[in-house]
Amino acid sequence: MRINTSTLVEESERGTMRKVEIGNYLVIDPEICHGQMTFKGTRVPVDTVLTFLAKGYSVDQLLRSWPELIRPAVEEAISLASQSLQTHYSTLLQVATEVIA
Repeated sequence: MRINTSTLVEESERGTMRKVEIGNYLVIDPEICHGQMTFKGTRVPVDTVLTFLAKGYSVDQLLRSWPELIRPAVEEAISLASQSLQTHYSTLLQVATEVIA
């Protein structure tokens, strides 16, 4: 579940951006929520759901609050966020190691 960010950047530099599906349940669509990543078929921003999880809400509480979401979609968002965090910090560690060497 990787995003080709070079394509997104190239398109945004030209002033256009097309819909990008991420995994099975997530999407970035310039026509929905100003291009924020949302859950497919909804207007629920992924970052909003992740913020509630970080504040201690359970997945079950979120599913009750947003009945249009399904558990596998929330789990995919958590997985993507985890991968992104790991990639970010492994890149920072690599840069720091190169600076020290």
